[in-house]
Amino acid sequence: MDRLRPFQVTGDDNSFLQTSMISSHYEYPHRGGRTPRSQVHAVPESSSKVISALRDLQEKIKRMELERTAAERRLNSLSKETTQYRDVLNQKQTQSIETTAELSQRTQELQGQLSQAESRCGVVEKQLAHMRKLVQRAEKDRDLAMRQRDLDDAYTVRAKETELQSQQDRLNQLERERQRLKVTQSAAE
Repeated sequence: MDRLRPFQVTGDDNSFLQTSMISSHYEYPHRGGRTPRSQVHAVPESSSKVISALRDLQEKIKRMELERTAAERRLNSLSKETTQYRDVLNQKQTQSIETTAELSQRTQELQGQLSQAESRCGVVEKQLAHMRKLVQRAEKDRDLAMRQRDLDDAYTVRAKETELQSQQDRLNQLERERQRLKVTQSAAE
């Protein structure tokens, strides 16, 4: 964190600063090729202005260090939050994938059950159609049997009537014959 140490100016450093600046600057050469060897004074006349400028720079450096530290803290905080959000997102995606897989599996199971139910319904419908045919046949057979019985009953009644009629006729004939025999016997007596 202390990579940059602020420059502190003391009274002794001021004289050193003035002499080092004066000796390091020369006047820019004029046109014409002559270069005077005289020194140019680059230090401001008042050393208090330099000291105040250095203090301002020192304050700016301190503020920049504080801003940098705060930015590092924010960056670390954002990094942690990003990691947390990424973890939450990964968990949600994992849950979503698991939920999707469960739904897919459940859907497949339901589709299987549906197809089984549909096939059972088809079998039951065929059985029902077969039973309807059997019931219709049984009703027809019953109707035919009832008609046949009615016909048989009618035939039996007619046969009995015919037999009774023939017996009646025979009885009448026997009665006449008896009457005739009686008359003949009476006549023979």
